[in-house]
Amino acid sequence: TDRENDPLTYVLNSTQASAAISAQGLITWIPTEAGETTMDVTVSDGNASQRVDWPIQVLDANVPLTLDLSILENFVDEGDTVSISAIPNGMAGPYILDIQVDGVTVSNTTSVDVVATGQGVHTVRATVNDGNDETVETVSFFVRDPSDIVNPVASISAPLTETVVTGPIEILGTASDANLFEWKLYYRSRSATEWQEFHSSTSNVTDGVLATFDPTVLLNGLYDIVLEVTDRNGAKTSDNIVVSVEGNLKIGHFTHTVEDLNIAVEGIPIQVTRTYDTRRRHEDLDFGYGWSIDYQNIRVDESRALGAGWVNAEADFNFCTNPLGAPIVTVTLPNGDTEKFSVSVTPECVTGSPRLDVNLQFTAVGDTQSTLELTNDELVR
Repeated sequence: TDRENDPLTYVLNSTQASAAISAQGLITWIPTEAGETTMDVTVSDGNASQRVDWPIQVLDANVPLTLDLSILENFVDEGDTVSISAIPNGMAGPYILDIQVDGVTVSNTTSVDVVATGQGVHTVRATVNDGNDETVETVSFFVRDPSDIVNPVASISAPLTETVVTGPIEILGTASDANLFEWKLYYRSRSATEWQEFHSSTSNVTDGVLATFDPTVLLNGLYDIVLEVTDRNGAKTSDNIVVSVEGNLKIGHFTHTVEDLNIAVEGIPIQVTRTYDTRRRHEDLDFGYGWSIDYQNIRVDESRALGAGWVNAEADFNFCTNPLGAPIVTVTLPNGDTEKFSVSVTPECVTGSPRLDVNLQFTAVGDTQSTLELTNDELVR
């Protein structure tokens, strides 16, 4: 506007070629890519002028509206403070946020603290709307019942630990509690650090089928399988077994090897290759998830710490050291073949007094043709 009602002219200074401004000052522009830009306009009445600018953020058209809803503690006591966070992302403009607990709105901002009242489960529902899209997320928190002092039951009855698994196999057992929240099954290679969840449920199972473990998508070797049961007080109980994945029944897996280096040093060929294997897609290796370098293509797994689970038995001053159970070591070769060895003490028995430090020996099992030995002469305790 102009005080003297002089006619105004508008000049648009913009790097956007498709942007234009009308005689009335209306800017039109169709963005062609995501990013930041600035609109700069000069307004003049013939005697004086004023320049204004403002930044514009253009979002990718393929970015969905999402909502990160979280609770600091899922299991609390009555009277505790429950901290709720709801962070929207990918908004196309101004948005409206609504956070409800058990159907009652408690906040229209991205965070709020509420007081836990009433034992049992409470549902948090958050909704965000930016005028173009709407997203809803829900989470739950539990107020503990102090009278519930019974821990949940977690038990795997089959397969037994150290079972050889060559194809899909049912996991049998019990996962139950009078106030069950959920139970989950995980597996992990004995040489890995990250667990992979392969089944979960919120229903009690007693002496029944928990899930099916499928080794056809895994590399051969030793694997931990863990059952974890949680009740609505947050109490957890777990049980675990170790199985040996073997055989060549591998369905739909894909591998790809790339040679990165091949040089001769004093007549000795030096070759470096990296391999992608879908069976290792969950492992963060040297070149990323699923990508291994040469030395990572050989895996050594132990069914347990080799120095754990031994007992000294005495008869007529002869002391014999024997394992509790049957500890084994597997070596998985780059082609997927598995070499298996049982672990024992040598000599098995001594006269005089029991031993704390022993020599271990590894005996080939089944069709294993190779040998395994310690690289030093140190005793194992």
